[in-house]
Amino acid sequence: MILMEPRDDEYGTPAPSPAGGADPYPMSYPGLCHEFLLSLSKAVKVTALYRLSHPVVMEAVGNSFAILSSILSASKAPALTISSEQENWLFNGDIVPMVPGEAQNIAGHFKNHALKGLTFMTGVKSFELGAICEFFGTAPKGQKEGAFETFMSQRGVEHIKPEAVRYIRASAPADRAVQPPPSTAVSQS
Repeated sequence: MILMEPRDDEYGTPAPSPAGGADPYPMSYPGLCHEFLLSLSKAVKVTALYRLSHPVVMEAVGNSFAILSSILSASKAPALTISSEQENWLFNGDIVPMVPGEAQNIAGHFKNHALKGLTFMTGVKSFELGAICEFFGTAPKGQKEGAFETFMSQRGVEHIKPEAVRYIRASAPADRAVQPPPSTAVSQS
């Protein structure tokens, strides 16, 4: 039995194969970001059911990793910071609308584990993404501050960090003003 690719236009161009192949219409950046959230949510679910070494988990984490790699190469930034703000996702500050459904689970994991967001640095490995899935599968009750960092360091994760929010006082008293180090002082001759 010979199977043929379905045709998508009158000129005989084969339709893109769902099993792979080159897509003539690349996905938009927001679409790629949304796909990452969907695949990460699915990976978290299967990681909660099976061990990281299970083939289903390895496939789900691998799919998420492939999409994350595409986003990092598309953004051309040294890192990708993902956070949830009101009813939107922020990918390096770019707004990606939160679509109801599977992707909202990741926002729930952020909230449950008291994370503002995650930063994926260039060079991230698939096992590090697996560690994120494993962490989101843990019970958030009783976690102390710094639980995320401890969990990730125990698994050797170096390229994924929690998004940190730091506040700086706008006006410091004159006696506490920051002085430049002596090595950077400019001498006038």
